Amino acid sequence: MLTIGIITRYAPSTRAITATDAAALADVLAHAEPRLRVVLYCAGGRYDGAHARKAEPGRFETVQLEAAEPAKTGVSRLMNSIGVGVRLAWVSRHCDVVVAQTDPPLLGLWVGLLRALRRRPWADWTMDLYPDAFVAAGLARARSFPVRAIRWLQRRLRPTLTIALGDGQAAYLTKSGRAGASIEVLPCGVPRSAAPGPRGRAGEAPPVSATYAGNIGQAHDVDRVAAALFGFADAGAAVTVAPSGAKAEELLAAVAQRPEIRVRSSMTHAELAQVDFHVASLAADWTHLCVPSKAVTAASLGAHVIFLGSAESDSARMAGLRCIVLAPEMDLAAVRQRCHGLAIGADALPPTDAAVPAQARYAQGLEQVSRCLRKLVSSCARDSIDPLTVP
Repeated sequence: MLTIGIITRYAPSTRAITATDAAALADVLAHAEPRLRVVLYCAGGRYDGAHARKAEPGRFETVQLEAAEPAKTGVSRLMNSIGVGVRLAWVSRHCDVVVAQTDPPLLGLWVGLLRALRRRPWADWTMDLYPDAFVAAGLARARSFPVRAIRWLQRRLRPTLTIALGDGQAAYLTKSGRAGASIEVLPCGVPRSAAPGPRGRAGEAPPVSATYAGNIGQAHDVDRVAAALFGFADAGAAVTVAPSGAKAEELLAAVAQRPEIRVRSSMTHAELAQVDFHVASLAADWTHLCVPSKAVTAASLGAHVIFLGSAESDSARMAGLRCIVLAPEMDLAAVRQRCHGLAIGADALPPTDAAVPAQARYAQGLEQVSRCLRKLVSSCARDSIDPLTVP
């Protein structure tokens, strides 16, 4: 029986968005071709910022590595993550086709090396881009030997199929010479449950609500996020934060001066669906290297998105007309004032019934990616890897 392996960092039961989307693709593949063996490879460990849940039974198998001991420092955490990626690439080496997400960091490099040795196809699902993210985070220089060596290898170990999170990221990968022979767009963060809930309206009682929920790390500006939240709080909005990630403590320290801002450990989709304004952030240097899914999730749930980043980011594009972009050049006072105006109704709001591009692109992309992967499996059955042609 032919096998497709999908590699993701966290188990689907953690509700990490990358794992949730990996499980969705695995289920679609298994449903489309019952004779195909679909295996989801993941590593043990806890994902901060989400409620754990019992894994739903699927048509695919799950292989989970034992969790490693938690690392104490940033460098040791990075080395642990890279080690997990090497292990995941190795245990999936016998699959006919492998789909590798880009978490753990450099996972695609190890998968690409093993696939080249076995002369088998693979797909690169670019959640985050490395080593570019190392450079943006200040962990490495763009012209350093390790970065140049990794990029050289990536150009020579290009995947058969690239699965990008948006058109902007796809163009970035193509320009850098790292895109596969075929490239498809599959947005991340489109919820498959939790319909939009009833909300208040700006300037009316009950007060409007705003939140920052989810990861906040090296790609995010804590000061700008705090300024946006303070603007809503100044207007009397009900503000909630549920941060996770490397800068979570920094954000919590910043909002501690405002006791009316409520702190949560995490929020479910049902709870997120009740919020009027969702704040999302991406530093300008990280545009296309990361595509924060929280903007897509919030817009899909019927909320307004306050996006602190470039309008060229796929997060803003995929959220569509429900997204209000506050450009990187806006200073903190301007960000705070604009959010205050939105909360009290002084500033015009985009329509909440506007279509969300990510929703249509997700349904289309999921089917197209499934079709592409099934073609790759068929090429393996013929013992030849034909150039991938997508109708």
